[in-house]
Amino acid sequence: MPTLYIHIGHEKTGTTTIQRFFHDNRVKMKESGLLYPEIGHQNFVQSALVNCIHDLDNGCFLEFFPKGVNVDPHKEWGALVNMAKVWQKNILISSEHFMSRLGRAGITFIKDYLAKNLPEYDIKIISFLRRQDEMFISRLSTLAKAGAKAPYQVWKDQVLQKNIYYDYLNLIGRWSDVFGNNNIELIPYRKGTDSISEIMKVLNINDDSMKLPERFNTSWDAITIAIGFKINALCSELGYSEKNKKLELLNKYILHSNVNNNRISRNLIDYGFAKEIIDTYSEDNVILSDRFSDSKNLFSSMLSKDDFFGSIDDLSDEESLNLVFRALSGEGK
Repeated sequence: MPTLYIHIGHEKTGTTTIQRFFHDNRVKMKESGLLYPEIGHQNFVQSALVNCIHDLDNGCFLEFFPKGVNVDPHKEWGALVNMAKVWQKNILISSEHFMSRLGRAGITFIKDYLAKNLPEYDIKIISFLRRQDEMFISRLSTLAKAGAKAPYQVWKDQVLQKNIYYDYLNLIGRWSDVFGNNNIELIPYRKGTDSISEIMKVLNINDDSMKLPERFNTSWDAITIAIGFKINALCSELGYSEKNKKLELLNKYILHSNVNNNRISRNLIDYGFAKEIIDTYSEDNVILSDRFSDSKNLFSSMLSKDDFFGSIDDLSDEESLNLVFRALSGEGK
């Protein structure tokens, strides 16, 4: 039987790089027996399949989709079914919003619709998971870039209170409850993980000639992120593009001038808080490992104090202003 692979994310695990890779190599993928379909709005990713059923769990459609795009699930998912019936070989669809946005109603719709319309296909769910402390660190960069105004303490509370974004046992449980444990493939992700090679193994494709994409969603330095949160809170009148253009200049200056004593401080939290996060999720992560990876530990719990360079709270207002003025004066060019 052919297989429909649904790559559901998670966010901050190389999803954009994976999607760009398959988009750029569609022709070669077809030659290898895998279809990466173009469906709806955004042709490099299949988020249209999420948007049209997003209201089942959330009462609204994806906020970043433009008004007027198709929201009929039978047309969007029907387009996939029609392609599959002609193709009759393996297919991959991908969107991190499958995981972060859908609840049981949306997931059940997918299962029932595919069971009715594509009974000849096996369904395999693929997800990368990143240890929660590393996910928190990476997410801070995204929040700063997106203009998050909430105090840093809000985000700290979220991760310690098992916000759904970090509650993998809950997120994966939604999919396993509907599709079954045996149809879930979990891949551990750590900084530096080659997510393309990992997903190609699952898809059983080996072709070194395929074009690799440019790197997307590069994280800012820790100091840039810390200042970004300060600016977001104080300068709400600045537009998104204007603010980020200045922060990119600041980031260039920080990296160029070796502000962190010749170290790029990707870690924004101290050792104690990282351990607190790991302890919060340790039992759940053991359950995930037992259930989906034959008791092999999905997440290394080993921490080294040498990996941590201060925390976001360490940067004073005086230091922040000094760096901003120096960067905007042209020193970073």
